[in-house]
Amino acid sequence: MRPYVQTLSPEEVHQVHMASMELLSTVGLEVLDEVSIDYYEQAGALVDREKKMVRIPVGLVNECLAKCAPSVTLYNSDGTKAFTVGGEEVHYGTVGFANYAKDWKTDVIREATIADYEDILKLCDVLDYPEFVLPPAQPVDVPVELSDRYQAKVGFLTTKKPLIPQAYGAQEARDIIKMASLVVGGMDQLREKPNMAMLVTCTSPLVVRKDAGETVVETAKAGVPLFIESGPMTGATSPATLVSAVALANAENIAHIVLAKIVNPNVPVIYASWCRLFDMRYGNVSLGCPELALMRVANAQMGKYYKLPCGGGGVLTDANTIDAQLGWEKMLTAVVPGIGHCNMILGMGIIGQENTMSCECLMMDSEIARISQRVIRGIAVDEERLAVDLIKEVGPAATSFVSKKHTKKFYPTEQLLPRLTDRSVPAEWVKNGSKDCGMVAKELVEQYISQYQKPKLPEGIEEQLEAAITK
Repeated sequence: MRPYVQTLSPEEVHQVHMASMELLSTVGLEVLDEVSIDYYEQAGALVDREKKMVRIPVGLVNECLAKCAPSVTLYNSDGTKAFTVGGEEVHYGTVGFANYAKDWKTDVIREATIADYEDILKLCDVLDYPEFVLPPAQPVDVPVELSDRYQAKVGFLTTKKPLIPQAYGAQEARDIIKMASLVVGGMDQLREKPNMAMLVTCTSPLVVRKDAGETVVETAKAGVPLFIESGPMTGATSPATLVSAVALANAENIAHIVLAKIVNPNVPVIYASWCRLFDMRYGNVSLGCPELALMRVANAQMGKYYKLPCGGGGVLTDANTIDAQLGWEKMLTAVVPGIGHCNMILGMGIIGQENTMSCECLMMDSEIARISQRVIRGIAVDEERLAVDLIKEVGPAATSFVSKKHTKKFYPTEQLLPRLTDRSVPAEWVKNGSKDCGMVAKELVEQYISQYQKPKLPEGIEEQLEAAITK
């Protein structure tokens, strides 16, 4: 049996749904993109042009949600299947967009560069986790107005894994989609086997930003998957209660999904959440907290209520360095959303409330993801695994099961065999240098990056991607 956790009862899920529908139909959203307003109005939403307010009737919501597929499959750049988003599947990936990088060679924290970004992408490509890559950094050595395109360009060139890029608006979205199509061999191939899902973040409370609306419209027109997420902060951009943040995020997500489905009824969408806390003692957001894990499960329940593939933040920490706080926060926010069947969990490779990218952190997060997946897999039960006959054969004697064929068969799969976790006795640990997990992670970073090989891409692709950037 696979473990499964819920934080809302079925009745409470329905209550959240009704609250969100009331917000959409009676309050509405401020929509700052005129083209998006046009689409909403043509579909039957109630529009106040002067105030830029759009109210979405429940009937329109239901009509658009009915057009959503329950799963989305993402592919590697070579056309091989990466994974399917939906159902009980759980996949772990990175998150962005850090302004700083912790140099894994010197331990200095400084502004992130393209070279730092390339290093962590190489590590992403070699490790089994992450399974997908949201650009972890905003490098300072490219023009700010082109940063989204260069994040995508370097991502497509460096890793074969599915990319979750951001776009700053309509032209930017078109450029990134063109890049993705060049990598896979054309727009038809991109639609058939998408190697990306476009990230769209919502603004709380109840705003469709101009860039967000434009990105939804352009991506939907292209028929490329959308990863739409809302992240209200309790007590700041939402009321202080957890369930209110869940309801608000749900309304905001649905509003953007409705827009996408108005533009293109067939565009794949992923419903995601970044609900988090605002800690008023520090005047700062908190990500590595138990409440985030609880809300992420609730958000996943809402996505499944609408039969949507879902995702959101996890494997997160407020810690500013590699320490015990990082460990407990990341493990909590990885495992709990995982056993809540949040399909795509983003957060690997980042410390300090998403402000700092770290290769050592990614190495540790990869271990955390592997541990989490073992918990998610649960306990398999059948006659062979129960092994009653084997126990009878050995009997109540002072003997061992080590040499048995059954042990050799099941040992590698029943147990997680860690790469980073230390299980040696104290004397052996001292003999090996008394290394903590951060020290071991740094050694493994160097080892894994040395194994990196560039993905096989079309000839001349770097020049083609550069030419695709509108400057």
